[in-house]
Amino acid sequence: MRCLIFVLFLLTSTRCIAANAIDSLQTDKDVEAFANHVVGKFLGAKHLNARVLPTASIYQNAKCDSVAKQWNGKNWQKADFNSDGKTDLLVILYFDCRSFRSYVITDVGSQGFKAHNLNREFPNDCELAKIVTINQQPALLYYYVKMEATNLPLVYRSHLQIDALIYKYGGFVEYNRNPRHVEIKAIDLETFGSWSESPAFKLNVRRNGHAVYKPTGFATNQKTEAGKITAEKLEEITALLGYINIRQLKDSYAVNWTDDQTVDLKITFADGSAKTIHDYGLKGTFGLSHLYNVLFYLRRSESWK
Repeated sequence: MRCLIFVLFLLTSTRCIAANAIDSLQTDKDVEAFANHVVGKFLGAKHLNARVLPTASIYQNAKCDSVAKQWNGKNWQKADFNSDGKTDLLVILYFDCRSFRSYVITDVGSQGFKAHNLNREFPNDCELAKIVTINQQPALLYYYVKMEATNLPLVYRSHLQIDALIYKYGGFVEYNRNPRHVEIKAIDLETFGSWSESPAFKLNVRRNGHAVYKPTGFATNQKTEAGKITAEKLEEITALLGYINIRQLKDSYAVNWTDDQTVDLKITFADGSAKTIHDYGLKGTFGLSHLYNVLFYLRRSESWK
């Protein structure tokens, strides 16, 4: 990584601007090779073989060409979504199963690059993103057909939805003009996997940072572990809960396909009240999906024994 140092005589500090791998991407083939590598690692695939198709081909096949023209859609674009001075990438990938998936690849410094999967539905006849600016920060408008459960089981209605997404706390969440302050007493999360490779566990986090992780299901031979969540991480999680207005979310969500993972989430607040959410498919909202990722990642980011 090269660093171009500009000495500004009128300032007492020296600023270092670093170019990253995304800056060098110029063609569809460049983006295709780069995205296959990063998204492939994210999906755990050695050979992803996804393609970056020309913009016109993407939206004609995705059955939303009129919307794409109105939005001036493109197959890939660059922006600095997390405002860290490094270039990030928005790209639409075509997979062999004849589906399109939108990803944002962010530069996370020494940790490399991180892939954020934006897709909400399957099959996805039309999902597309447009870069906009919110509070002087690059953000996204995301257009898709939402399948919403009206009654369980398997009674759904579809409607077009546009979400304004902004990068907060390490991921993309719905933009909120009026986030709420929350104080928590505990977070209890339990996952149910529908097959052996899907993780099933219970996670309990107390406001003092004490945490317990208990494998369940096919992983019952693993031991229960205790951990300590740092004050900084707890503050981030609490701020995320407030930003997504966890109290105002629905109590139940479900995707319209089978054989997926389920999460039961319970947030107990400092005043003794609680919010419970049952989410089959882990896609209730963008904010919830990111919250699950943050809670799942505690197993890697924090200390356990």
